[in-house]
Formats: sequence, structure tokens, C-alpha cells
Amino acid sequence: YGGGPISTYVKPVTHMAGSIMNKSNTNGGGRGSYRKINGISIIGDVINHGKRDYWDPTKSIHYHATLAAGENTLEVQLVRVLMKSIVANGGKFSADHFRKAYVDFMTTPGSHNDTYASTCHRMFFANMTFKKLPPEECPDNDQHNVDTIDGLILPTITALAYVARGEVDEGAEQASQTAAVTRSSPVLEMYSSIWTDLIDASLHSESNIEDALVKAGKGFGMRQKHLGRTEEMR
Repeated sequence: YGGGPISTYVKPVTHMAGSIMNKSNTNGGGRGSYRKINGISIIGDVINHGKRDYWDPTKSIHYHATLAAGENTLEVQLVRVLMKSIVANGGKFSADHFRKAYVDFMTTPGSHNDTYASTCHRMFFANMTFKKLPPEECPDNDQHNVDTIDGLILPTITALAYVARGEVDEGAEQASQTAAVTRSSPVLEMYSSIWTDLIDASLHSESNIEDALVKAGKGFGMRQKHLGRTEEMR
């Protein structure tokens, strides 16, 4: 945004010093080429239609420059896609149903207005477009930008759907499967299961939530100060 206090929804600025979107690979994960491959650019032609120019290496553009004030980012739009998929399946998660909905949404021009798409999405559709892989084989990992905290956004939705009914174990399994639809990340699948238990404790536990936080922290391999003492979590 343009700086100063925020008191309402604010449209992002177009130019942002320090943006590394201009270094990002428009045809795959991480940093890389801006050139088209056989006349095709994943960003601009296959997904994020019409947004390729904002990734130009000579520019320094805000990651969400094209969004209006209050307009949802791509990841939040995908939350809505997942919620609709779960509702359509009677409150249950279906990897096949969500995968089709995901592909349809991402490849439909005008389905969203965000500038940026993270590495996992670019790799997924690069595999589909250039390697001609079936969608279930398209999730990938560049060993740097995929095993990241934004990978817990979609599993959170699935976890909530199951935890609300008291189906915690099934929710943990399905949250892990949710992560696997768009990313090849065993670590995120494991963390999604741990995250589900923490969500359940946050909503339903009558005991101190800090106990659940400590348990989750150990599962995540974190170290943190807890209740005034330093506790190493392994």
C-alpha cells in the first residue's frame, strides 16, 4: 500500500521497491526465465491471464498491484473454491472434485484479478502444459518455495469442516490430502495433520490452549519460550 495508517480497505500501489516478482520464473518455480516457451507463458497465458507484463524483469511491481481495495488475493479465492467443493460433496473433502475445480478456476480468464501466483501453482501448470502430465501428477516441489506456511491455508478449511463435526482424525487425514492437491510436500502433509489437532483444541478444548500449542510446537520441531521458561521442543 502507499504508506501511512490504514483505516479502511486500501488498493495496493503499483510499484514497490524491493519486489522480487521481477526475478520470478513465469514458467515454473522460484526464480528464472521471463521468456515464453513455444510461444506460451504460464503466467499470463495459462493462469493469471493478462498479468505477465507485471512480472517484467525491468519493473518492480507490487505482488497484488492489480487488486482493488478489499479484493481477495488468489489464495483467498482458492479458499472459496475449496469451500464450494466441500459443500458440493455434502461437507466432505474430495481430492478429485477439488482438483477439477482448482484447474477450472485457475485456467479460466477473469476468474480472479490477482497479479501473483506462488511457485506451487506455476509448477503445477507448467507440468500440465509443458510435460502434459495428468492433473493428479502435476503437484511439484522446488525444495525452497513450496514447503511454506501458505501451504496451510487450504488444509485449514478442510480441517474446520471436519473438526466442526467432531471428526478430528478424519479431518487430519483429509487436511493432509488437501495439501497434496496443489503441492508435492510430505512435510506440509504432516504439518496439516498437526495443525488440525491444534484447530480442534482452539475450538473445543476446555483445558489451557497453551498445552495444545506446546504439543503442536513439538510436532513442528519448534523451540519457544513457554510460561516464563525456555522449553526446547524436539
